Amino acid sequence: MECKQEKMRKIVIILSVLALLVGVGYRVFIADEFMFSEHSPDKQYRVDVYIFAMPGDGGVGSRTAVVVLKNKWGWTIGKSCDECNVFYGDVDIEWNCFSKDEVCFAKARSINLKTGKCCD
Repeated sequence: MECKQEKMRKIVIILSVLALLVGVGYRVFIADEFMFSEHSPDKQYRVDVYIFAMPGDGGVGSRTAVVVLKNKWGWTIGKSCDECNVFYGDVDIEWNCFSKDEVCFAKARSINLKTGKCCD
């Protein structure tokens, strides 16, 4: 009986260590790091800015930024796409830049407030 309990204990320890390693690996290699939020002047929208950080990258300004547009309830409307990625140092939030329905997050980069589409 003790032999089975000892084997189960070892399996639980091994699985716990593996889960910890997966969690740490995700945080270090995959997860985006939150940088800041900015609300629209009418408080109907919010832009959250994250950076994608890989170990060994340069300074914060040279990391890829992910910009997420959310409504007043926190639901995601749209986000920057792979074709319109920018560096964190280039992020400059400007509401109603090209039209009243867009938020610019860098030069010539915007997200439509209604459709959530990322535009160049």
